[in-house]
Amino acid sequence: MRRLFLSLSAATLALGVGGTVAVAQESIDVWWTKPDYQQDEDKVLEIAKRFTDETGVAVTVSFFSSGDLNTKTPAAVEAGDPPDAAFGTSYDAVASPKWAYEDKLVELTDIVAGREAEFYEPALTGATFYNNTTGKRALYAFPLGQNLRNFNYWKTMLEQAGKTEADIPKDWDGFWNFWCDDVQTKLQDAGLRVNAVGQAMSGNSNSADVYFPFFVELSAYNVQWITPEGELLIDDPKVREGFIKAVEHWASLYNRGCTPDSVTTWTNEDNNTYFHNKSIAITSVASSSIINRYLDDGEPDVYFKETGTLGYPHGADGNPVANPSQTRSMVVFKDADNAEAGKKFVAFFSKVENMQEYNDASLGQVFPSLKAVGESAFWTSKDDPHRHASYLDYQEKYKSGKIERFPNHYNYKLSAANAENVWGRAMGRVLVDKWEAGAAVDELFVRLKELTK
Repeated sequence: MRRLFLSLSAATLALGVGGTVAVAQESIDVWWTKPDYQQDEDKVLEIAKRFTDETGVAVTVSFFSSGDLNTKTPAAVEAGDPPDAAFGTSYDAVASPKWAYEDKLVELTDIVAGREAEFYEPALTGATFYNNTTGKRALYAFPLGQNLRNFNYWKTMLEQAGKTEADIPKDWDGFWNFWCDDVQTKLQDAGLRVNAVGQAMSGNSNSADVYFPFFVELSAYNVQWITPEGELLIDDPKVREGFIKAVEHWASLYNRGCTPDSVTTWTNEDNNTYFHNKSIAITSVASSSIINRYLDDGEPDVYFKETGTLGYPHGADGNPVANPSQTRSMVVFKDADNAEAGKKFVAFFSKVENMQEYNDASLGQVFPSLKAVGESAFWTSKDDPHRHASYLDYQEKYKSGKIERFPNHYNYKLSAANAENVWGRAMGRVLVDKWEAGAAVDELFVRLKELTK
């Protein structure tokens, strides 16, 4: 995989009259999820250049869509020809735990050794996976940021419905009834062709926007279905009952006409499209990509005045909902041509100044892993309503211990469940095939057992 860049060294060797020999420059290949913003991509390249200037190691950064990267990287790992380092926005959800289990990743613990207190603890635990060869958990990914689920909504639509953010209920049923029965009804009565909630309910494999909020639904009904050791508890009747309640509630949003009819076929991009077209009033998000578009496109009034960000309501039991968190991490592959230099690149990127610059260039796409960045004015300033709301939401969850791991963190085999999107398939059974929720949950449990046996 490593490409050798031929250059004339300052210390070239003379071969006869005027002769020189080309010196091979050490190099690494880095694969990266293509950013939404050009300034983000430029910043990655700038940091890579600074690494080259400091170490002499040339860096080739290749950018791919998230979907392409999720296909291309496992194939390269399987073929024994991976890049030296890589950053994938959904690696931790669909691949990294499996790679760590199979001893495919370089351990990165020493990159944060002595610096642990600089990081939010959930970010480090979210990048800590079990290695079946060593028989222990360790840091096998470096977290650049953390996804937490919250909402973007149109303030202007609330105003049209005669409401403000202060009117939004904090209880589970009240929250959804507010948007579906109150806001949507008033908007439609005023002649607007709009649905209240934009939430993917598709079995499409390219729909992380299904399984992420599906886990929040389970948390809302306090469904404890997997142990920290990775054992599934789905034979427990209470767990089955909890799954059914979560599926029924989610399906009810569709069945009562609170979502667009097309949500059963949505991919990750569709809630963005519907939000920007003002076809929905509120949508669940795992990053700031939707709302940041207005900054990137030079529409500050839409960003600062017409839209808002808020966290999830309390769960069905009245307690704060535990929010599943997915880290966005860099990994280094053992079988890479230059894994040693790949690890050095990750260590270089982990410097506070680089992490701050990357955060700023990405417009705070996700919440940072470093406390110094997360508690910088970029996030804490009340001048930015979206970042400040995200900061407060994260701090509340962090301080109350309400940040959970994705299930595949505990059992790597569940990475395949996310990649298949078995969660969305269950929703499709109910919404499209008109199955009872119990039958859909039973089929889901059968598949989970098959994947984890």
